[in-house]
Amino acid sequence: MAETLEKLHRENGCTYLSGPVVGRPDAAAAGKLKTFLSGDLTAVEACNPLIKSYTELALPVGSTASQAICMKICANYMAMSQIEMMGEIYIFAEKSRLDLDMIQMMFQMTYADPTLKMYAEKIKNRNFDEVGFDLAGGLKDVKIYEEAFINVHAVPGIAKIVKDKMVTAMALGMGNNDWSTTYEITRLYAGVADRNFG
Repeated sequence: MAETLEKLHRENGCTYLSGPVVGRPDAAAAGKLKTFLSGDLTAVEACNPLIKSYTELALPVGSTASQAICMKICANYMAMSQIEMMGEIYIFAEKSRLDLDMIQMMFQMTYADPTLKMYAEKIKNRNFDEVGFDLAGGLKDVKIYEEAFINVHAVPGIAKIVKDKMVTAMALGMGNNDWSTTYEITRLYAGVADRNFG
């Protein structure tokens, strides 16, 4: 789609600059989104006042319009993978009788990104009613990641795992919860479900 838009703009004497953002609504409200830019990068300078009004970091990633979209998929896929990994580690730690506060401290030391630190705490506390990005939106995005990977003949292994958990969570009535609620399904698969679903 980005390449189609780029072509249509060029044919009509316009310049197209692709600039998808990464960040939750609270980051948007604070003007702290991150933006990936691609396309006709000579337009970046002209667009800078606008870009700086909503983002704290603008990163040019290439001259083809679709490259910024692909970069956003990479960033979001990484976040989704980290959330899944945290959930798996927490359930392993719980079943191994480790102190989950120690696991959270390990995550806090490991991650520089404040969003991942926030998810480490959210998952530990199982605070999925406070929604930054809901499960229904997460499932939509995971399907996009899968399609994008398959289009270039790459295997989206983690996306398959997460999608199955998301579909299960949706079936159990958790569609309005935060997308990290997949941890409840990780717990369910591990035989320690202690919530009444549905």
